[in-house]
Amino acid sequence: MVLFYSGPQLKTKIYGFTLLRNGIKYDYSYIECLKNLSLLVDKIYLALGESDDGTFESLKDFDNIEFIHTKWDPALMGDGGQILSQQTNVALEKLREDLKDDPEFKNAWGMYLQCDEMIHEDEIERIKHDIEYANEQGHDAVRFRYLHFWKDHYHIAINKRWYPQEVRAIKLDSKILSFGDAQGFSDVTNPYESDCKIFHYGHVRDEEKLAEKQKQLIRFIRPAEKFNKYFNREKKAFSKTKT
Repeated sequence: MVLFYSGPQLKTKIYGFTLLRNGIKYDYSYIECLKNLSLLVDKIYLALGESDDGTFESLKDFDNIEFIHTKWDPALMGDGGQILSQQTNVALEKLREDLKDDPEFKNAWGMYLQCDEMIHEDEIERIKHDIEYANEQGHDAVRFRYLHFWKDHYHIAINKRWYPQEVRAIKLDSKILSFGDAQGFSDVTNPYESDCKIFHYGHVRDEEKLAEKQKQLIRFIRPAEKFNKYFNREKKAFSKTKT
Protein backbone atom coordinates (compact mmCIF):
# COMPACT_ATOMS: atom_id res chain seq x y z
CA MET A 1 0.00 0.00 0.00
CA VAL A 2 1.41 3.40 -1.01
CA LEU A 3 0.78 5.96 1.72
CA PHE A 4 1.22 8.94 -0.58
CA TYR A 5 1.97 9.27 -4.26
CA SER A 6 5.01 11.52 -4.75
CA GLY A 7 5.67 11.12 -8.46
CA PRO A 8 5.44 13.70 -11.26
CA GLN A 9 2.36 15.75 -12.12
CA LEU A 10 -0.69 13.56 -12.67
CA LYS A 11 -1.06 12.22 -16.21
CA THR A 12 -4.30 10.32 -15.73
CA LYS A 13 -7.52 11.99 -16.88
CA ILE A 14 -10.54 11.15 -14.72
CA TYR A 15 -14.18 11.39 -15.81
CA GLY A 16 -17.35 10.79 -13.84
CA PHE A 17 -20.36 8.70 -14.78
CA THR A 18 -23.61 7.80 -13.08
CA LEU A 19 -27.38 7.35 -13.46
CA LEU A 20 -30.38 9.16 -12.02
CA ARG A 21 -34.16 9.25 -12.23
CA ASN A 22 -36.68 11.16 -10.07
CA GLY A 23 -33.98 12.26 -7.64
CA ILE A 24 -36.24 14.76 -5.90
CA LYS A 25 -39.17 12.40 -5.47
CA TYR A 26 -37.04 9.71 -3.85
CA ASP A 27 -34.94 12.16 -1.84
CA TYR A 28 -31.53 11.30 -3.29
CA SER A 29 -28.58 13.49 -2.31
CA TYR A 30 -27.73 13.83 -5.99
CA ILE A 31 -26.89 17.56 -5.98
CA GLU A 32 -24.31 17.06 -3.25
CA CYS A 33 -23.02 13.90 -4.94
CA LEU A 34 -22.49 15.65 -8.30
CA LYS A 35 -20.94 18.76 -6.73
CA ASN A 36 -18.57 16.54 -4.80
CA LEU A 37 -17.70 14.42 -7.84
CA SER A 38 -17.04 17.59 -9.85
CA LEU A 39 -14.08 18.33 -7.57
CA LEU A 40 -12.41 15.15 -8.85
CA VAL A 41 -13.34 14.90 -12.53
CA ASP A 42 -13.33 17.09 -15.63
CA LYS A 43 -16.76 16.02 -16.86
CA ILE A 44 -19.67 13.86 -15.68
CA TYR A 45 -21.69 11.60 -17.96
CA LEU A 46 -25.20 11.26 -16.54
CA ALA A 47 -27.78 8.79 -17.82
CA LEU A 48 -30.89 10.72 -16.82
CA GLY A 49 -34.08 8.69 -16.96
CA GLU A 50 -37.41 10.37 -17.64
CA SER A 51 -38.35 12.23 -14.47
CA ASP A 52 -41.57 13.96 -13.49
CA ASP A 53 -40.32 15.82 -10.42
CA GLY A 54 -38.05 18.56 -11.79
CA THR A 55 -34.80 16.64 -11.45
CA PHE A 56 -33.46 17.80 -14.82
CA GLU A 57 -34.34 21.43 -14.14
CA SER A 58 -32.58 21.28 -10.77
CA LEU A 59 -29.29 20.53 -12.53
CA LYS A 60 -29.24 23.66 -14.71
CA ASP A 61 -26.33 25.20 -12.79
CA PHE A 62 -23.98 22.34 -13.66
CA ASP A 63 -21.92 23.17 -16.74
CA ASN A 64 -19.81 19.99 -16.66
CA ILE A 65 -22.56 17.38 -17.12
CA GLU A 66 -23.14 15.50 -20.37
CA PHE A 67 -26.82 14.55 -20.19
CA ILE A 68 -27.89 11.31 -21.84
CA HIS A 69 -31.68 11.33 -21.77
CA THR A 70 -33.08 7.82 -21.47
CA LYS A 71 -36.29 5.84 -21.04
CA TRP A 72 -36.21 2.97 -18.59
CA ASP A 73 -37.22 -0.32 -20.18
CA PRO A 74 -39.98 -1.98 -18.09
CA ALA A 75 -38.74 -5.39 -19.30
CA LEU A 76 -35.52 -4.86 -17.31
CA MET A 77 -37.31 -4.01 -14.09
CA GLY A 78 -37.87 -6.78 -11.58
CA ASP A 79 -35.02 -8.82 -13.05
CA GLY A 80 -32.20 -8.62 -10.53
CA GLY A 81 -31.89 -4.87 -10.89
CA GLN A 82 -30.64 -5.04 -14.48
CA ILE A 83 -32.24 -1.70 -15.25
CA LEU A 84 -29.71 -0.07 -12.89
CA SER A 85 -26.64 -1.65 -14.46
CA GLN A 86 -28.04 -1.08 -17.95
CA GLN A 87 -28.47 2.63 -17.25
CA THR A 88 -25.01 2.82 -15.68
CA ASN A 89 -23.56 1.24 -18.82
CA VAL A 90 -25.40 3.74 -21.02
CA ALA A 91 -23.38 6.52 -19.35
CA LEU A 92 -20.16 4.47 -19.36
CA GLU A 93 -20.42 3.52 -23.03
CA LYS A 94 -21.16 7.12 -24.07
CA LEU A 95 -18.07 8.20 -22.16
CA ARG A 96 -15.96 5.55 -23.89
CA GLU A 97 -17.40 6.43 -27.29
CA ASP A 98 -16.53 10.10 -26.87
CA LEU A 99 -12.95 9.35 -25.78
CA LYS A 100 -12.02 6.36 -27.94
CA ASP A 101 -10.13 8.46 -30.52
CA ASP A 102 -8.47 10.68 -27.93
CA PRO A 103 -4.72 10.06 -27.50
CA GLU A 104 -5.26 10.12 -23.73
CA PHE A 105 -7.86 7.34 -23.81
CA LYS A 106 -5.43 4.60 -22.80
CA ASN A 107 -4.66 6.42 -19.57
CA ALA A 108 -8.20 7.67 -18.88
CA TRP A 109 -10.28 6.45 -15.94
CA GLY A 110 -13.93 6.66 -14.97
CA MET A 111 -15.11 7.39 -11.42
CA TYR A 112 -18.57 6.04 -10.66
CA LEU A 113 -20.74 7.25 -7.81
CA GLN A 114 -24.37 6.36 -7.34
CA CYS A 115 -26.39 9.44 -6.49
CA ASP A 116 -26.64 8.55 -2.80
CA GLU A 117 -22.85 8.18 -2.49
CA MET A 118 -20.18 10.79 -1.87
CA ILE A 119 -16.45 11.20 -1.58
CA HIS A 120 -14.99 13.48 1.07
CA GLU A 121 -13.44 16.76 -0.03
CA ASP A 122 -10.39 16.08 2.13
CA GLU A 123 -9.65 12.90 0.16
CA ILE A 124 -9.94 14.29 -3.38
CA GLU A 125 -6.18 14.62 -3.91
CA ARG A 126 -5.52 11.23 -2.36
CA ILE A 127 -8.09 9.61 -4.69
CA LYS A 128 -6.43 11.26 -7.69
CA HIS A 129 -3.05 9.94 -6.60
CA ASP A 130 -4.42 6.44 -5.94
CA ILE A 131 -5.92 6.30 -9.43
CA GLU A 132 -2.66 7.58 -10.92
CA TYR A 133 -0.70 4.96 -9.01
CA ALA A 134 -3.14 2.21 -10.04
CA ASN A 135 -2.76 3.23 -13.67
CA GLU A 136 1.05 3.25 -13.51
CA GLN A 137 1.16 -0.16 -11.81
CA GLY A 138 -1.13 -1.89 -14.32
CA HIS A 139 -4.28 -2.12 -12.21
CA ASP A 140 -7.62 -1.92 -14.01
CA ALA A 141 -9.81 -0.70 -11.12
CA VAL A 142 -9.67 0.92 -7.70
CA ARG A 143 -11.70 -0.46 -4.81
CA PHE A 144 -12.69 1.89 -1.99
CA ARG A 145 -13.75 1.39 1.61
CA TYR A 146 -17.40 2.04 2.48
CA LEU A 147 -19.18 3.81 5.30
CA HIS A 148 -22.91 3.02 5.22
CA PHE A 149 -24.80 5.62 7.22
CA TRP A 150 -27.93 4.22 8.84
CA LYS A 151 -31.01 6.47 9.24
CA ASP A 152 -28.98 9.50 10.38
CA HIS A 153 -25.49 10.98 10.07
CA TYR A 154 -24.28 9.52 13.36
CA HIS A 155 -24.64 5.74 12.93
CA ILE A 156 -22.74 3.39 10.62
CA ALA A 157 -24.22 0.00 9.64
CA ILE A 158 -21.69 -2.75 10.39
CA ASN A 159 -23.34 -6.17 10.05
CA LYS A 160 -22.57 -8.55 7.18
CA ARG A 161 -25.41 -7.28 4.98
CA TRP A 162 -23.38 -4.14 4.27
CA TYR A 163 -20.44 -4.50 1.87
CA PRO A 164 -17.17 -3.16 3.32
CA GLN A 165 -15.60 -2.19 0.00
CA GLU A 166 -16.48 -1.91 -3.70
CA VAL A 167 -14.97 -0.87 -7.03
CA ARG A 168 -15.78 2.71 -7.98
CA ALA A 169 -12.95 3.72 -10.35
CA ILE A 170 -12.22 1.79 -13.54
CA LYS A 171 -9.78 2.02 -16.42
CA LEU A 172 -11.82 3.08 -19.45
CA ASP A 173 -9.65 1.17 -21.94
CA SER A 174 -10.93 -2.18 -20.62
CA LYS A 175 -13.90 -4.54 -20.88
CA ILE A 176 -15.18 -3.64 -17.44
CA LEU A 177 -18.95 -3.08 -17.21
CA SER A 178 -21.54 -2.55 -14.50
CA PHE A 179 -23.57 -5.68 -13.75
CA GLY A 180 -26.52 -6.91 -11.69
CA ASP A 181 -28.07 -4.13 -9.61
CA ALA A 182 -25.08 -1.85 -10.34
CA GLN A 183 -23.44 -2.39 -6.97
CA GLY A 184 -20.23 -3.50 -8.67
CA PHE A 185 -18.46 -4.22 -11.96
CA SER A 186 -17.70 -7.34 -13.99
CA ASP A 187 -14.40 -8.31 -15.67
CA VAL A 188 -12.23 -6.56 -13.08
CA THR A 189 -8.95 -8.49 -13.07
CA ASN A 190 -6.51 -6.51 -10.93
CA PRO A 191 -8.05 -3.99 -8.51
CA TYR A 192 -6.00 -1.63 -6.39
CA GLU A 193 -7.13 -1.36 -2.77
CA SER A 194 -7.51 2.25 -1.70
CA ASP A 195 -7.92 3.39 1.89
CA CYS A 196 -10.11 6.29 0.73
CA LYS A 197 -13.76 6.10 1.63
CA ILE A 198 -17.13 6.24 -0.08
CA PHE A 199 -19.89 7.68 2.10
CA HIS A 200 -23.22 5.94 1.39
CA TYR A 201 -26.25 7.98 2.45
CA GLY A 202 -28.98 5.91 0.79
CA HIS A 203 -30.68 5.15 4.10
CA VAL A 204 -30.41 8.61 5.64
CA ARG A 205 -34.03 9.63 5.10
CA ASP A 206 -37.11 10.13 7.20
CA GLU A 207 -39.14 6.95 7.68
CA GLU A 208 -41.70 7.71 4.97
CA LYS A 209 -39.09 8.55 2.31
CA LEU A 210 -36.97 5.54 3.25
CA ALA A 211 -39.93 3.16 2.96
CA GLU A 212 -40.89 4.59 -0.43
CA LYS A 213 -37.32 4.29 -1.68
CA GLN A 214 -37.11 0.65 -0.57
CA LYS A 215 -40.41 -0.16 -2.28
CA GLN A 216 -39.12 1.38 -5.50
CA LEU A 217 -35.85 -0.54 -5.35
CA ILE A 218 -37.67 -3.82 -4.83
CA ARG A 219 -39.82 -3.06 -7.89
CA PHE A 220 -36.62 -2.56 -9.89
CA ILE A 221 -35.02 -5.77 -8.63
CA ARG A 222 -37.79 -8.31 -7.91
CA PRO A 223 -40.77 -9.67 -9.90
CA ALA A 224 -43.97 -7.73 -9.26
CA GLU A 225 -45.90 -10.82 -8.14
CA LYS A 226 -43.34 -11.39 -5.35
CA PHE A 227 -43.24 -7.80 -4.11
CA ASN A 228 -44.81 -8.45 -0.68
CA LYS A 229 -42.52 -11.38 -0.02
CA TYR A 230 -39.36 -9.42 -0.71
CA PHE A 231 -40.56 -6.21 0.94
CA ASN A 232 -41.30 -8.07 4.18
CA ARG A 233 -37.95 -9.86 3.96
CA GLU A 234 -36.13 -6.55 3.53
CA LYS A 235 -38.06 -4.97 6.40
CA LYS A 236 -37.11 -7.86 8.69
CA ALA A 237 -33.46 -7.76 7.64
CA PHE A 238 -33.18 -4.00 8.15
CA SER A 239 -34.71 -4.29 11.60
CA LYS A 240 -31.66 -6.37 12.57
CA THR A 241 -29.12 -3.85 11.34
CA LYS A 242 -26.30 -3.33 13.81
CA THR A 243 -24.54 -0.01 14.08
